[in-house]
Amino acid sequence: MEGVIHLRQGSSLFHWDSISQKCPILHTLEPEPVLRVSSATYKEYRFEEGDKVVVTSPVGSMELRVAEDRFLESNTVMLDNSHASRGVFSLMGYTLDTVTKTPGLDGWNVRTKRVTP
Repeated sequence: MEGVIHLRQGSSLFHWDSISQKCPILHTLEPEPVLRVSSATYKEYRFEEGDKVVVTSPVGSMELRVAEDRFLESNTVMLDNSHASRGVFSLMGYTLDTVTKTPGLDGWNVRTKRVTP
C-alpha cells in the first residue's frame, strides 16, 4: 500500500482519552494504536492481520498496525486518539472551513507506505 488516502478521527471501543491511560487492563486489550482501513482498501492492497504501514502527514509520521473496518468508506482510514502521543492528533492539525471560517479536524489526506518485514 503506497499512496494518498483520507484520514478520519475515530474512537476505540476500549479506550477513552486520558481515562484509559490510567487503566492497565485496557492496554492489555488494545496495547497500541491501530489504523482502521476500509474493506475495499484492505482487499485492494492485500493486507493480512499484523501488517504495518507508515502513515505520514504534514504534521507527523508514525508506524501502525492495520485492521479491516467494514464500515469505512473506500479510500479511507481511521485512527483514534486514545494512546497519548500516538493518536490521530499526532497526524492532524486544525484547518479552517472555507465557508464558515471555523476550525475543524476532518479532511486530512495522508501518505501511506507498507512496512516490509
